[in-house]
Amino acid sequence: MAAHLDSRKTVSDVPIITSRVAPPPPPTSPSLEAARLQAVRSLAATFHEVCADSLGGRKAFAHFEQWLWAARTGEDGIVPVLPAKPAAAATVELRDKLIKAGVQQTVADASCHKIAARAAELSSRVAAAACDDAVRVSVRSGAAGEPLLLVWGETEVQCSAAHLEKLRTLFRERAAAESTRQQKKRKKHGAREEAAGSGNPAAAATSADSAAFCAVARLLALQGGEPKAGGNQAACPGALFDALRADFGVTMEAFASPLNCRFPRFCSAAHDCDAQLGGAGSFFSYWPRSGAFLANPPFVPSLVSRMAEHLGELLEAASAAGGLLLFVVVVPYWPEKPCWQQLQASTHTTATLRLAQAEHGYYEGGQHYRAALWKPATHDTSVFFLHSTKARACCPLTASKERRVREAFKQPPLLQPHRPASRPASQPASQPPPRAPVDEPRATSGGSSQHGAGGSGYPNGRGTGGGEGRGANKWAVGRGGGRGGEPLTNAYADKATQRLDPLKGPKFKKSMMKSKRSTYSGGAIDKHAVNSKRLAE
Repeated sequence: MAAHLDSRKTVSDVPIITSRVAPPPPPTSPSLEAARLQAVRSLAATFHEVCADSLGGRKAFAHFEQWLWAARTGEDGIVPVLPAKPAAAATVELRDKLIKAGVQQTVADASCHKIAARAAELSSRVAAAACDDAVRVSVRSGAAGEPLLLVWGETEVQCSAAHLEKLRTLFRERAAAESTRQQKKRKKHGAREEAAGSGNPAAAATSADSAAFCAVARLLALQGGEPKAGGNQAACPGALFDALRADFGVTMEAFASPLNCRFPRFCSAAHDCDAQLGGAGSFFSYWPRSGAFLANPPFVPSLVSRMAEHLGELLEAASAAGGLLLFVVVVPYWPEKPCWQQLQASTHTTATLRLAQAEHGYYEGGQHYRAALWKPATHDTSVFFLHSTKARACCPLTASKERRVREAFKQPPLLQPHRPASRPASQPASQPPPRAPVDEPRATSGGSSQHGAGGSGYPNGRGTGGGEGRGANKWAVGRGGGRGGEPLTNAYADKATQRLDPLKGPKFKKSMMKSKRSTYSGGAIDKHAVNSKRLAE
């Protein structure tokens, strides 16, 4: 599900054209990523030592992750795991938190200074570490019911089998694309092409696993080295990507990782790790002139503000050049924060949606090692639509598109906890509720579900009343599907009564069974229902 990779090419895709791309990143290795992970865990220990008692020990890892994202600066396009010099805004924010928790200002200042000094020390230590490529990454089985383990030396990181296969697929696709590019380059210059299929498959698999280890270890380090963290790595639901691709041509993410990306090409915070897995570099070093993008950044105000500035520059340039460029931005509903106000006040913002906290959610940031995939939202969310001049005319947000976006943010039925449907008292236990027809997915009154409309108590559009009769088929077989809750007549029952009333004895029983076998009163068949079998076409 969340490990799904969409590599299709469709006619609705908006072609991506760039004027500038990120330069080749510096190399990394499993040994270097293991050192970074251990260093950030040492910094976390210092943070907990000076702040946990004041900020709450159970959620100290969340405060540390938030401080890390605010403290980092990635001027070279790569977000550093350890902030060698924490941003001033992060220091001020942490100090204010401590003071609000009852800590004296002098003690709060000393705590911030201690954390910053420790970060600088560990950053220097990692920078001086030597790469050790002699040790290879191995893949081991975890404990019963646990994800796989990617192991380098004494460092282990967890990754599900599905996500490991996704990373290997990304590695192979990127390697094939690079090989094709190099062959075209050699052919253009008259050089001899190498034979296709050359190379050692075992070595390629080892390289893919090394790339997977680097990606997983870096993601864990970016969230503070704590598996319980990862709130800033949550991904949008898969249904949203499908809706945005069909309605707006979205085929790339501005903020993603190889583990939560939907498309094989994406911008990320770790270009040195992700380049060989499809990463296009930092979004702030990416300058598209055309394309459709989903921007779901880490929910850090300073980062959102920087993103808003970059979006404005890109859309201004695209509008001046006549490019078709649009962004769908997902951030918390923060009307009191300047970063939210920047997006709202932008001349390129054409629409804004507000999603209620109880009506949507996300995929877990730790989806590659956590059992639970779905994460209910903890706040209202804003969805901004920003268009260039040409995109505004070609890809506007309509009422039907808005409805699909809102539906896509809801929890998928396959991820919902199983709850037996409670049967309304007004309906007999022997009577099956009517199913909603496929071509009527919504009701103007009564309840609604993934597939259809109806009353409450039944999934897949099965309803007992309160709707507009859409639960009944054209022969009016549905019970309780009429307007105002009035039952509809059952034509099949009336015909059966007329045919069977004159009969007696065995002839009556035989005719009744024959009538039952030849009669279907369940309404229109929904071929998209999870609990139905679709016949081969």
